[in-house]
Amino acid sequence: MDINPEILKDALLEFVQISQKLPFSEIPSYLQQSMEEIEQLENKKKKLKEEIEDLEREKLATEEKTRSCLKDASTTLFHLDIFLKIKNKLEIFGIPVEDTDKFARCVQGIKNYSKYDPFKVIEKFSEVNIRD
Repeated sequence: MDINPEILKDALLEFVQISQKLPFSEIPSYLQQSMEEIEQLENKKKKLKEEIEDLEREKLATEEKTRSCLKDASTTLFHLDIFLKIKNKLEIFGIPVEDTDKFARCVQGIKNYSKYDPFKVIEKFSEVNIRD
């Protein structure tokens, strides 16, 4: 059995100090109480370790949620920018955003009542210089 001399020395010193404070008959009770305190501290240490692990999992979940929210916000800003550009372009030609249904019906009508592809019609109209 390998016993570290330093640990043995510390244990003996502690035993001598205890024996000076307590009568010999109370030492077993004191040692039992010390063992129980050590066990309680070990249990507390284990619970704290579990709490740390739980908090770490929560932290990772929160970080993932934050990344997801930032991605969603970025996507929203991208689409909002597209919407604002379209809105500004339509308003230049006198088509308020509130009337986009009329514009969409017009394009759909071109598709339904002619043999033209609406995308080709839009492409042709985009080549036309509009004069006020």
